[in-house]
Amino acid sequence: MARQGKPGFTLIELLVVIAIIATLVAILLPAVQQAREAARRSSCKNNLKQIGLGIHNYHDTFSCLPPGGIQGRPNQKQGWGWAAYILPYVEQGSIYDAIGVSDGTILVADLAGTSTLPQTRLAVYLCPSDADPDFSSLLGVSNYVAMNGPDKGRPRANDVLRDNQAISRPGDTGIRGDVGGAFGYEYCFKFSDITDGLSNTIFVGERSSNLNAPNLGQLINCGAGQWVGFSEVAFQSNFRDRARAVWGITGRGINSTILTANTTNPSTGTLLGENECSLNFNSNHQGGAQFVFGDGSVHFLSENINYIFEAGNFTITPNSVYEYLAIRDDGAVVGEF
Repeated sequence: MARQGKPGFTLIELLVVIAIIATLVAILLPAVQQAREAARRSSCKNNLKQIGLGIHNYHDTFSCLPPGGIQGRPNQKQGWGWAAYILPYVEQGSIYDAIGVSDGTILVADLAGTSTLPQTRLAVYLCPSDADPDFSSLLGVSNYVAMNGPDKGRPRANDVLRDNQAISRPGDTGIRGDVGGAFGYEYCFKFSDITDGLSNTIFVGERSSNLNAPNLGQLINCGAGQWVGFSEVAFQSNFRDRARAVWGITGRGINSTILTANTTNPSTGTLLGENECSLNFNSNHQGGAQFVFGDGSVHFLSENINYIFEAGNFTITPNSVYEYLAIRDDGAVVGEF
């Protein structure tokens, strides 16, 4: 009687099975990654909706929007930001009370030395898609910054957008640091000031910690923002660094890594230009970033949105859809965005 062997795979059959499994993994892995990013993006969108609602509740209480930032007294190097003022309206009232936001004499930097609260990571201010590096030495990191306006064409006094150098322009209204957006420096606007309509005006947008710069072959440190405000502990005392912490401008396009003069590439030591992503809006979402508008709606704006950049010319009138959305009262007709 013939002896039967045990059934099993031949080497060729085993290799075929392995190849099929590898192919399936290669097909499914990107789909899984896309599903995870979709979930992160949805969570980020919900954060912006909550922030938008918090801003509306603040306005209902005080009849104006929170100021973009207010300096602490008597030391002029620290201050609270808009996101600190709306803490009670995003379910963070205990932190608001503990750090004394309502008391203008309590300084952020002083608290940083005696309390860990200003370093608190608040989920409502963090986008899950951000590849957050170690910012443990900074105050509370936030991926959301308020819209200060476009970086050109707005005649205002004491408009210190460039390295603490005041720029005087015709048509001065005397509102410090106002470049057209809904959030000014030491000034609060009302809904009635937003004559373009709440649905046509950006309130808050995203800024990531890092942004990929293909021209450098590396990540650029954008620094994100800070929900607590600005402080000499983390930044210098000039307006430009406060802007990094508290609000953003449309000085470059969305997700832009365009560089200007005087920045050194850390890997080569060569001068490449200043990292403008630390002042503008960007995200780790593919192709653009999310913004909450004045009516509380959240929109994903493409990095290809109509935008025209004129370097260093503050006299040019804003002339693109992105800039029109950044300004509260330009009267421009905005089409599809």
